[in-house]
Amino acid sequence: MPQLILKGTFFSAGILLNAWILISVAVSRLYCPLALTISSLLLVCLVWCIGVLVTIIWNAVDGASFHNRSASMAIFGNLALILLLGGNVNLAMERYFAVKSGDSCVAKRVAKAVLFLVLIAFGASCVAILLVSPSLDGLTPRDEHIYHVWIALLIAFYASCVSATLFLYAATYRVIQRMLRNVMSGDWHEPEFPTLPPQRPFSQDSFMPTSPRTMAATALERATRAVRESEEALARHREKQKRTHQAETATFWRCVVMSGGIVALYLPFVVELALKPWLSARVELVWVQVGSVLAGLDTIWTPLVVLYSWKEVQEICFWWERKEVVRKF
Repeated sequence: MPQLILKGTFFSAGILLNAWILISVAVSRLYCPLALTISSLLLVCLVWCIGVLVTIIWNAVDGASFHNRSASMAIFGNLALILLLGGNVNLAMERYFAVKSGDSCVAKRVAKAVLFLVLIAFGASCVAILLVSPSLDGLTPRDEHIYHVWIALLIAFYASCVSATLFLYAATYRVIQRMLRNVMSGDWHEPEFPTLPPQRPFSQDSFMPTSPRTMAATALERATRAVRESEEALARHREKQKRTHQAETATFWRCVVMSGGIVALYLPFVVELALKPWLSARVELVWVQVGSVLAGLDTIWTPLVVLYSWKEVQEICFWWERKEVVRKF
């Protein structure tokens, strides 16, 4: 019972948090590819939260009929898991192409088409497996041989999504780092001190001889001005270098947070499913509870990461500032 209360609490929190961000984005009319990608991912989180919460309440009210709906629950859970993992890859892909603006839109469309086909293939495979071998626990197929096929597909899909997400965020960080350093370069150079002009016997204006003392004073004034301008340029260079380092650090930690969540929250769950045939009943029960709770936390982790990473989303959620963003294709 405490486990059901805990799950019900954070899935309820997930419903409120995801709905809050989705409503804020809709009200503010934040229409752009990145916002639409975020909204689709949060919508999957919202639907998963609602489905799990309804299941928890239904089981608490009528637990005897659990086996009658376990097959449909397994299909729903598998599809939600596939969409969440695929949505994280789509988000990383959208962020990569958003910062790498020099790339053609064709590459982006091809990558998204490939991702869509992969999601369709894995989703159809899981549904077919669960129809052939209906689930008894609300998640996995009941036949042992089919279970091994199912877990192999799940591990392959999870590993592919994690690898793609880590690669895309690493590539995004490298692109941003290169852009920042390109902006910073060329702002400061070594000062070029003026040399003493050759002594001329007469001035061009008055045809009077130019004093060597006057020429030296003029050269000294120019050198002093060059030194002062060089010091100011060096100070600007150091300040921009400091800001660049801060921006690179912030970008790096955003990428770490966004890619680390998908690894930390789902890895125990996938490992438990892979080792299930060799675990004792007691260890399996504990691991299942821990893994399911961590996987469910993704419905809260994802919107929190969205709030942390995108300033526009923070503004419209916390201050309801209306923004019009032109959608670019």
